Amino acid sequence: MAIMSRASGGGWPKIPYGLDQFILALPYLLFYSQIGLWVIPAYFSAVLALRSGHGRGFDYHLPFKPGSEPEKVEILIPDSLPVKYQKMLIMALTGLAVTVLPAILLVTHSFWLCGTVLALSGALKFAAYFLPRTDWAELTRGLALGCGVYFGLMLT
Repeated sequence: MAIMSRASGGGWPKIPYGLDQFILALPYLLFYSQIGLWVIPAYFSAVLALRSGHGRGFDYHLPFKPGSEPEKVEILIPDSLPVKYQKMLIMALTGLAVTVLPAILLVTHSFWLCGTVLALSGALKFAAYFLPRTDWAELTRGLALGCGVYFGLMLT
């Protein structure tokens, strides 16, 4: 998942745009069969969340680019916060969006610890982007998602 996360950010390996998000979310489809057919909407919700990206939220140390369009999750973030914290919340919310439906479904199927670990792994996206290089941040984000899936499975 770390390598696919980097690929979905435009890095290596080069995979056609669009296909990379479908592959990055594939572990949900492959490993969460315990939620039955609910795994299909969980998979597609993760793909849609991955395709939405994080736009202007990734560089914490710079102001928002003038004229940039707000991300969809920004309606949940107060404008009164410093830009750095707004960007951190953008990253946490877009990361959580990737894991929230699979996590909710796991919790409702009595895999509450697995679902909690998975949801937290998505929200940790904000921490990955503290790294100074984007490629390392993308690898770390994928590693967190992979650990969420792996440790979630170990807890079921």
